[in-house]
Amino acid sequence: MQSALTLVLVRSAHRQWDALRDALAPLSAVHIVGDIDPTQPLSILAGRHPTVLLVDADLAARLPVPLVRDLRVLSPDSKIILLGATATLDGAALITLHDQGIRGYLVWEELRPKTVRRALMLVVEDDVLVASPIVLATLRTALERRRGARVEGLVLTPEQRAVWTRPPTGSPPPLTHRQWEVAALLADGYTNAEIGERLSISEETVRKHVHIILHEFEVPSRRVFGRVYRGGEAQARAEQDALETGGNGGPETPATGG
Repeated sequence: MQSALTLVLVRSAHRQWDALRDALAPLSAVHIVGDIDPTQPLSILAGRHPTVLLVDADLAARLPVPLVRDLRVLSPDSKIILLGATATLDGAALITLHDQGIRGYLVWEELRPKTVRRALMLVVEDDVLVASPIVLATLRTALERRRGARVEGLVLTPEQRAVWTRPPTGSPPPLTHRQWEVAALLADGYTNAEIGERLSISEETVRKHVHIILHEFEVPSRRVFGRVYRGGEAQARAEQDALETGGNGGPETPATGG
């Protein structure tokens, strides 16, 4: 059985912190080992080495970049996810934070407890970064303004961890009934050929469905999709879709070549 990830909160007085802690505390997969409020020094983090640091990006006494630098000294192996307000987002700072190795940046305005739970699982189980949509847009805009091979590589080269996975925060992806069927098999690790055989459609049709599914879930790979899907939310969406369509997903792409 996989051990629970350990988590330290570095919080501000923001009103959502208490609700977030209450949502995370009952989870068997998460063990909160520290809760540092604004009155406490960061030095109390020394020696704890949590799996993840969930950090407020808008602490009154500390800007995000020097804050992350100090946290890296105290807990170099911890994965850092920042929580902040949309109004304080800064493109140049996001580039620096990316270079410092943060694993995520979520904004309060788009935050749900399930979003944080999913973000924690993703950064621990897979080598991805997570971001709220507005963070991703701000980062991309800042990068586009910086012309140069290094920055372009940061955006475009997978080996440089270019992909930010956006955890869903609201409405379900607009998939057809057939695409939900493909998604269920995809999450179970079936290949395109195996999915085609089970659903009696061509491998090329499966490939097109898989491309749409990964795009709609905004995940970088089949493996990451499996992690997200098996969180349970996608299955509930698929069941709801099946009920609404009565099991009929509309016309299917014609099978070709087997």
